[in-house]
Amino acid sequence: MSGRETNFTTDKYNNPVYLSKRDSIAQDIGNALFMKEGNNISHPDRFVDVEQYLNKPADTVDELKILTDLQKTVGEDVGNCVKSLTFNNIKMESGEDVALLLIKLMVDNTEDLLAITLQREKDNIVRYQYNFINEDVPV
Repeated sequence: MSGRETNFTTDKYNNPVYLSKRDSIAQDIGNALFMKEGNNISHPDRFVDVEQYLNKPADTVDELKILTDLQKTVGEDVGNCVKSLTFNNIKMESGEDVALLLIKLMVDNTEDLLAITLQREKDNIVRYQYNFINEDVPV
């Protein structure tokens, strides 16, 4: 995936601008998480299919498999930035199940923690959101 896609966003005037390197990596990771077997015709064995882990007990999820599948799917450039991964299912006060992925990245010799939340809605749509968590920010 990396090297074949250029990731853009828009500025306040709706002009296209490049994403930062870490946001571009986060987009590549997000795309890879939802790939299913056979989505990539030239590499049908490269997929993560994170949806299969939603609403499953966290102790039944093989985090190492997700990590290796993710590294293989995003390609060598982005895959080398992904250092570790933690998967958790969280029950919200409202009773909704939310999956939380924490991915440790090393981008340009700087450690970053990427937090991704996934939630399956009633209409079987998966809501997805990511954010970077910097260790320098006081909690």
